[in-house]
Amino acid sequence: KTALHYNIGMYLKDHSDLDSSQIFSVVHHLHLSCSLLTNSTKLEVVDLFIKAACVAKKFGSLEQTLSYSLQGKEILQSHFDSEEACWELEYDRSYELHYMICDTRAVIKQSTTELSNDFYVVERFIKKPLHRLRFYRINANYLSNLQNFKGVLELGLRVIEEYGYTTKENISLEEFREDLLRFQQSVKGKNIAEAFASLGKCSDEVLPPLLEFIVVTLIAAYFIQNVPLFCSLMLLCVSITLENGIAGASGVTLTGLAFGMLACFGPSKECIEYAKAGLKIAEQVEGSYFNMSLCMNWGGVVAPFFATISETTEIFERGMYFSNQCYDHETTGYLMFNTVMIQCYYGMEIPYLLENIKVYKEALDVKLKKGRSDVTVILSGVYDSLYFLLDAQTCGANRLQVVTPQMLEASPGFYQFNYKFFHMVAYYIANDPEAILLEPIVGSLIHFSPGILTSYDYYFYSPLIRIRAATTKRHKIELKKYLDTCIQKLEAYSKFKAGFVFRALIIRAERRLLDKPGSFKVIGIYNKAVKLAAAHGAFHIAGIAAERAYQFHLTNEIVLGADGCLNQAHQMYHKWGAI
Repeated sequence: KTALHYNIGMYLKDHSDLDSSQIFSVVHHLHLSCSLLTNSTKLEVVDLFIKAACVAKKFGSLEQTLSYSLQGKEILQSHFDSEEACWELEYDRSYELHYMICDTRAVIKQSTTELSNDFYVVERFIKKPLHRLRFYRINANYLSNLQNFKGVLELGLRVIEEYGYTTKENISLEEFREDLLRFQQSVKGKNIAEAFASLGKCSDEVLPPLLEFIVVTLIAAYFIQNVPLFCSLMLLCVSITLENGIAGASGVTLTGLAFGMLACFGPSKECIEYAKAGLKIAEQVEGSYFNMSLCMNWGGVVAPFFATISETTEIFERGMYFSNQCYDHETTGYLMFNTVMIQCYYGMEIPYLLENIKVYKEALDVKLKKGRSDVTVILSGVYDSLYFLLDAQTCGANRLQVVTPQMLEASPGFYQFNYKFFHMVAYYIANDPEAILLEPIVGSLIHFSPGILTSYDYYFYSPLIRIRAATTKRHKIELKKYLDTCIQKLEAYSKFKAGFVFRALIIRAERRLLDKPGSFKVIGIYNKAVKLAAAHGAFHIAGIAAERAYQFHLTNEIVLGADGCLNQAHQMYHKWGAI
């Protein structure tokens, strides 16, 4: 029977299209007859397994890719007396098989002893700088999937030093600001787009993958709340590009730096300029799918300051396409959340949002298959909070997965902040006292989400909730300084996008009432906020402004106009889709 498999395999080898799925039948029979392979045929058969693994990966079958790679490795090593001899005499085949084994194991396995042993081989046998770098990248992705961000950062800083660059791990925000200023001065009067447009293509084969590796490293810095280091590493990547030419990761380093500047200092002309330049360069010099997905993600976060909601959504959806192509489902989840977050911020109607989230989550669940349910925590949280405000019986909406306290507790702080933020907003709008209990918890988590739009929206809802919670005159007086801070943050955004100003107007009215509780001027401010918010389709904010105007009438026993404010609030919430 073994001989029959061998004869069938060899026949199919000569009569099949080896670049198609037909190769799977070839290697199937040859694996069942591998004991009959001679030394003269083993290397040829190994090449067939390598080809089969590549075809399987092209079709998206990672389990098959891993299986064919392991079988090929087994046959190759049977040709030599030791693993050392195998690597010394057949380096290229050993490298190619080992790369596919590590690459697929890192994606489909969450924690295996085998994978740790695989990475150990890099230190022993792989000497070429480019090859070592590719394995370091896989290792970093693997550690990131395990949410071992400190491990990613430790590996990253070590590798950056190995390749001749240095960075300061404990860099302060002020030190980064000084580095950024020096960099901007070094561009010699050009804006960043002009500076990059004058560059040729990078000719060094190691630098492009090094940039990609640094990008993976700096993501870990963001998740452990070391945003200055995140920015410093991005700046290092941009500087490397200016010195050596454009590479596939050049676009993502610019949008990433723009996002970092937004997270550290708020919106600015330079921040917007860098994001635009990064997105443009990514269109001209397309990088890997991973780089493109991150480029769209970070560029999309900055995009609300220079693009419409539909243009911003399009950026995120392009990012989803790229992340799906490289099986990076965690980034797909972030892109989906960012899309939904923008739509929530601008006040897209609740029924549409619920349906959109449901489609996103179902698509993500199919790709995740098993494990990694944490990726969908934020989407489920947003859905749950909107569902709370919806007349579910009328619209026929269904609940999604229930996020247990244990699941939430095991999630990164970024997930926890955004999950709880949306619930806090829903409770506030529903006039549920749970909002008051959630507000300080959400505030304690905000440092996990710098630069994300929800972290700025917190400075709109937080003062409203604190005002509702203030029961004494002393409490209200103590709020003045906090409201001043919130107004400053909200107005920093409104300088770049008129659509942001109505939030600041509402908090300005609330701040005025702390000084002059009976000031009739606030009615005009509330009315202006209602009109502006409604004109921009932000009916939820218009509803809040009208509701606050109604509360002012009630508190000051003003009958005339009170019902009009209340009816207006109901009308705005109804347009939004809330009960």
